[in-house]
Amino acid sequence: MTATTWLSTLARDLRSQALVLFGALLALHLPLCLFDGFGEPDAARVAIKAVVGAFRGELVLAKQWPYSCPLYIHGLYGLVKSGLVSPGSLAPFMSAVSAVAGAGFGALSYLLFAPVLESRIAALAAVALAQLAPIFWLSSLYGFATLPALALAMAAGLLFDRGLSSTRQRARIALSA
Repeated sequence: MTATTWLSTLARDLRSQALVLFGALLALHLPLCLFDGFGEPDAARVAIKAVVGAFRGELVLAKQWPYSCPLYIHGLYGLVKSGLVSPGSLAPFMSAVSAVAGAGFGALSYLLFAPVLESRIAALAAVALAQLAPIFWLSSLYGFATLPALALAMAAGLLFDRGLSSTRQRARIALSA
């Protein structure tokens, strides 16, 4: 495939553009991530709870924990308990997950809003505004549950939109149930 063929395909294909956007956002966020520690005390508390739970053999949460980030803390607990992530590498792992989730949020937003807005430039501008918002920017640099949750919510919205716009009858019936 020649360079001009690749560029013409990129200009037409929304998914290819989203993939390039994901790579660009990841390249923007990863070098600035806080890999040497936790970005805030709450992130450290989540990690400590997961590590302590993994070493005790059970995850015991106080009343406020299950409601603030249950999937995130149980995921970290499972990764530490299974040995896939060591306790010492938990902070860099959490930061990398946030960077990937932030980039994924941007790409998924682009995929959702470009057809809705009927303008790829407007969708790209919306992604740029979201990515440069201080709260979003800082959240993508350290590990906490906010950005992975937003990325999963955006993926759910995109899948729901694709299901509703599907011409297949089964997809529409499943979503209306």
